[in-house]
Amino acid sequence: MTVPEIPQETQLAPTLKSWLHRYRVAIGLFLLLSFALGIRIYGINWDQGGLFHPDERAFLFQVERIEFPESDELDTLFTKESPLNPGSFNWGSLPHYMLKGVQYGAQAFLEDDLNLFDLRFPGRVLSALADTITVALVFLIG
Repeated sequence: MTVPEIPQETQLAPTLKSWLHRYRVAIGLFLLLSFALGIRIYGINWDQGGLFHPDERAFLFQVERIEFPESDELDTLFTKESPLNPGSFNWGSLPHYMLKGVQYGAQAFLEDDLNLFDLRFPGRVLSALADTITVALVFLIG
């Protein structure tokens, strides 16, 4: 009795090799972005709750002051006294509102609100994600 030969295209090694060759750029980008995010997330509690960096501390104080306006405050929505005004635009307003959105979103899942010290973790993760997206954009630019 003779053993039938397996056709070359169904063998695992050539298929894996051709797949790796075909997707080598995507695999490289995935590894690069994983490394970029990993080194930004590693040691995320570097200050152990001290809020030592003055920019981070100022940013978190500004986010803490932001509140969604009540129905009687809608006339102040587009003024300097608006509860949505972070008071400083050193970093733009989008990071403030994103972190405030995370704080409000976490209220649905947590018993206690995220306080100023708890906000440092999602803020650092958002910053790490923004940095990683920048790495991806630089990669795509070439």
